[in-house]
Amino acid sequence: MVINCIAIDSKDNIWIGSDGLIKYDGKNFSLYNSANSPIPEDFVHSINIDAQENLWFASSRFQSGGVVKFDGIDTWNIFTRENSTLPGDLVSSIAIAGNDIWVGLNNSVNDIRLVKLTNGKITEYSEEQFGFKPYYLGNSCTDSHNLFIQ
Repeated sequence: MVINCIAIDSKDNIWIGSDGLIKYDGKNFSLYNSANSPIPEDFVHSINIDAQENLWFASSRFQSGGVVKFDGIDTWNIFTRENSTLPGDLVSSIAIAGNDIWVGLNNSVNDIRLVKLTNGKITEYSEEQFGFKPYYLGNSCTDSHNLFIQ
């Protein structure tokens, strides 16, 4: 398995994005995948944790999947093109600033989007708002004032 990303929550659980979502609690490993959970794709990457300890992660491949919010116990919220206004499938990055979840989408070379999820509402940003035509959205991170995209 390839490890795509790692995040650690306040309880020192280690969350690993790989061929599914893996939790290590210091003693045991638990695997969440499309066979035993509602995640849409078994390719998990770009994990982030919000202030309420919810995991937000990309569970996507080209033309399939989306963004997952998981409380780490039993509540799953899945955002895909089919069940929301998410304007794509291939999620490249997730960053969190306060109540805003920033999602980078690389639908194709000519179709790059940045999406902000706030309290279930999706706001989309594209070439028109950027003022330039991005080629690819890679990693993203935030501080208390800004969103940074690589």
